Amino acid sequence: MRASGQGSIAFKRLGGDRVQLIVHGEVAGVPGQDSGAGNAGFIADGRMRPDGWHAEAGDIRIDIDAQGQITGGGTVQQDRYVLSGRLTASQGTLVVAIEQGAARILGLGTEISSFRLTYELKRRQVEGDRPLTTTGSGQGSCPHVVYQPRMIANIGGDVMSTVQVPVCTP
Repeated sequence: MRASGQGSIAFKRLGGDRVQLIVHGEVAGVPGQDSGAGNAGFIADGRMRPDGWHAEAGDIRIDIDAQGQITGGGTVQQDRYVLSGRLTASQGTLVVAIEQGAARILGLGTEISSFRLTYELKRRQVEGDRPLTTTGSGQGSCPHVVYQPRMIANIGGDVMSTVQVPVCTP
C-alpha cells in the first residue's frame, strides 16, 4: 500500500532551553479510518543545546545536530522506531521506519510487519517569519498558512495532545 498526504514540522519554544517538536501528517485514503485520513504525526519535548536539539520520550530518543542531521529511535509497546533525515533552513526530509512487534494494525484484513513514513518538506513563510531567500512561488508553494488544532500522538507512547499545527489553505 502506498498513500500520501499533507504534513508539517514545527518547533515550539516552551521556555528556557525546552523546545517541542511537532510533526503533523494526514495521510489520505487510509482503510479503516472513519474520516478517511490517517494520523501520521507525533510530538516530542526536547532541549536545545549548543550541539543541537535532543529529546527522550519514553524509550524513544531523537537528536537533530547543529547541521540538521536527524537520528534516533527506540521501542514503544514492542514496536521498533528508527528516525533519520535532515533539516535545513529551506527544506527537510524526515523518515520514520516502524517495525511492528506485538502490536498489530487491526481491521485491515492482513498483518503489516513494518511501514515507513517519509516527510518531504519545503519551508513556507508564515506570519512573523523573516523573509525567505526564495519567493515561495515554485511547485508546491502555499499561498496562505493558518494554524489549526489537531490531535497528535506523543511519540513516547503517552496520551495524545491537542496542538496547533501549520496548515496550507488556498
